[in-house]
Amino acid sequence: MSLLLQTLGLILVTMVANSTQQELIGRKIGNRHFLDTRRGPAYTEKDVSFPSSGQVIGWKYFSKGTGIIDLQVWRPDRAGRCTSMKLIGTTRVNVQGTGTRTFMLAENKRISVQAGDVVGWNILQDGGIIPFSGSSGSQNLCYQQYAKPTVSRTYDLDDRISFNRRRFYSIAAIFASPQSSQAIGFATTNRSYRDGASALTFVDKRASFPSDGEITKWEFYAKVSGKVYLQIWRPATSGSCSNMQVVEDTILKVNKAGLVKYTLKTPLQVKAGDLIGWSHPGEGIIAYSTESPSNTQNQCFGRFASTTIGRTYNPTDTMSYRTNRMYSVKAYFRAL
Repeated sequence: MSLLLQTLGLILVTMVANSTQQELIGRKIGNRHFLDTRRGPAYTEKDVSFPSSGQVIGWKYFSKGTGIIDLQVWRPDRAGRCTSMKLIGTTRVNVQGTGTRTFMLAENKRISVQAGDVVGWNILQDGGIIPFSGSSGSQNLCYQQYAKPTVSRTYDLDDRISFNRRRFYSIAAIFASPQSSQAIGFATTNRSYRDGASALTFVDKRASFPSDGEITKWEFYAKVSGKVYLQIWRPATSGSCSNMQVVEDTILKVNKAGLVKYTLKTPLQVKAGDLIGWSHPGEGIIAYSTESPSNTQNQCFGRFASTTIGRTYNPTDTMSYRTNRMYSVKAYFRAL
């Protein structure tokens, strides 16, 4: 699966608590310019969705007024569509103060969600509570002016917003996935070197996934701007660099040097024994350092960068210098 790195104005902030991973699914929380003026509208996000199954354990939002609002989870019939949307769960909140607010749910009030579900809300009074920023661009929310939705029923939220059609509301769900992620790879620090040659591929034999699962996020340190393919490779034989299959890749374009964190909209599926790899059509951008002994080569290495998912390659070349390398790259992995 090939993905381009983009900035979407959304927030997925990772926290670790007990045995679950918690994330904010929604938009950045802060004061914004506009408020709704009428009661009744129901909104849902279209391009911000839950990455996996789990639970909504609370809500975070910014309020500019007081009153009652329903915070909701909706399930679209198809990603990006606003027809045949099912209301999965709702939390009625009596907002009694302004500013950044957090509302945690009792265990029996939590909302179970699936991958692809989206955050929504229903305004129950005249005068807005949660502020939004807006522009005249394409409509990015599902919307129904006079919706009074009931949990488990299906609705069409396909009305046209007439003013500031492209909107970003200060609201996010606090989402807990069933298992915490673990990092597979190496510390993503600024290291001394980068590859100066073009069209190279590396597969790190030490960066192996311990079981079947999924990758939810990539992280690496870029010493310069450029393009990199972050990949999952499947060896035919453990420890061998022959007959290795490209299973997945993520294409990232980096605009400046520094730490890069990229959360995948759709997690990548891996099997036990799969390895982290990367390739670059131009000069390398990922930082690396050398270790002792200097003659140990820990990466499968190929003097090529053009690969196709599903095909098999032989990255069996020998590095000519600085062979014992540690690259600043890792994947966040969740066992299934």
